[in-house]
Amino acid sequence: ITILDSAFSMTSILLDITTFAYPTVGSEDFECTVWDKNDMSTKISFTVTTEPAAPDITTYEDKILGAQASVTGSSFASADGTVYTLDQAKINSDKIDFLYFYGDPPNKATLAAPNDVDAATAFPGPNGLSFWTVKNPTKFKTTTLSSTDFDAIQSSSQLVTAATLPTQPTLTKANDLSVGDVLAFKTAGSYFGLIRVDAITGANNAGTIQITVKVQ
Repeated sequence: ITILDSAFSMTSILLDITTFAYPTVGSEDFECTVWDKNDMSTKISFTVTTEPAAPDITTYEDKILGAQASVTGSSFASADGTVYTLDQAKINSDKIDFLYFYGDPPNKATLAAPNDVDAATAFPGPNGLSFWTVKNPTKFKTTTLSSTDFDAIQSSSQLVTAATLPTQPTLTKANDLSVGDVLAFKTAGSYFGLIRVDAITGANNAGTIQITVKVQ
């Protein structure tokens, strides 16, 4: 690009130049050459490196939730990735987005909202869901995302697209889960997230589920 076309003879020149780097990750070399009226020249060069944008989502890895008869906490708060036991969850009920339980078919391995009817049956007693002050109405859906697709999601815009297309999460639970399943969820505060099932141990109410969670 020719910025200035003029005959001059000076020891230096100052020009303000606006240019644009290519909007993909990588490096570009720029070179600027100046000629005077005697066809003498000098040049400068510089490199612009475009780096990947920092992820604007939060990822919680290796989170293990226990079923209703397990000693491991069953309740999960996506705001900070904390896993709560049932007694802890009761006094922090406003923070709980979902619980894990193992039920009779067709439920089996299930992640459910605190307001889900089957979850209330799975967690009775004085610390049970019937006695929680807040029962957040989290919504779920099963996606067609692969584990590789899940790993590739690094931005909020990608996450929301994956969670809402072609349909929004509308179910109070995701049941009959298997390793590799990827679920979408929407919190009571209208934040979206994705859950990948990494492991399920014990096909009973004393087993556990291991998940990775990505949230806005």
